[in-house]
Amino acid sequence: MEIKIPEHAIEMIGKKYNSLTVLSFNKKIYVSGRIRYMMNCQCDCGNLLTARTDSVKAGHKKSCGCVKRSKSIGFHNPKHRMNLKSES
Repeated sequence: MEIKIPEHAIEMIGKKYNSLTVLSFNKKIYVSGRIRYMMNCQCDCGNLLTARTDSVKAGHKKSCGCVKRSKSIGFHNPKHRMNLKSES
């Protein structure tokens, strides 16, 4: 069974959205019958992921999560802060 992808989706293959490059498409059919088109993408860090087309185009999905992880390490995340008390 061949997946029929809309013409505008085919034009997105090879384009870059934030840190994600579109490689190909899949079609996901839910039990309710709703159809969602999913993008197979590669992040700048090299990870492969599948994301909803509308989330990537709208900018809600910007990376595989590597950007968020790198921002959370260090000062931004209180769990990873070093002891800021001065040693006197």
